[in-house]
Amino acid sequence: MSDSITFKFTLTEEDFVQAAHAHALSQKKWWITWAIFFGLWAVPLAAVALDTGPDEDLLYRISPFLAGAASVAVLFALSWFWQPRRAARGSPYLGAAMEGTASGEGLVMDSPLGKQEAAWGRYTGVLETADHFLLYLAKNSYAPLPKRAFADRDDLARFRDLIRARISNAGLLG
Repeated sequence: MSDSITFKFTLTEEDFVQAAHAHALSQKKWWITWAIFFGLWAVPLAAVALDTGPDEDLLYRISPFLAGAASVAVLFALSWFWQPRRAARGSPYLGAAMEGTASGEGLVMDSPLGKQEAAWGRYTGVLETADHFLLYLAKNSYAPLPKRAFADRDDLARFRDLIRARISNAGLLG
C-alpha cells in the first residue's frame, strides 16, 4: 500500500470545540435560528424605544425586552462556549491516541476503543478548516481529523487530493 497516507493524533478538548464551531457555522439552520432569536427581541425593543408616544419611563417600557435579550445572550453563550466543552469531556475519544491510514479504498482508524473502517462512499461530505478536516458520515455526524496528524505538508496535500477524488461535495480550503 505505497499510495496510503498514515496519520497519528490525540484529540484534545480544543479539537472538539473548534470542530463544533466549524460545524455550527457551516449550517444554515444555525444562522437562521440565531437570527430569529435576536430578531424576536431586537425588533420589538427598537419599536418600543423609538416610540414617540406619551412620556413614560423608557427603562420601564423596555425592561421586558432587555430581559428577553439577556436571556437570548445567555442561551447563545451556553450553546457556543459551554456545550461543546461539555460534549468533549464526555467523549471516549478525548485523549485517546489514534492512528489511521487513508487509501484509495477509504479510511482505517485504530484507537484503544477499537478499529473503524469506512469506504469513501460512506462519507457524505468533508469540511476543511484551518486546523481540521471534519469527515461526515451523516448530516450532523462528523469526526474531526486534525491536520497536525499528518507527518508533513506532502501527506496533507495528498490527503486533500484523495478527498477531492473520492468525495464529490467536499468543502476544501486549498
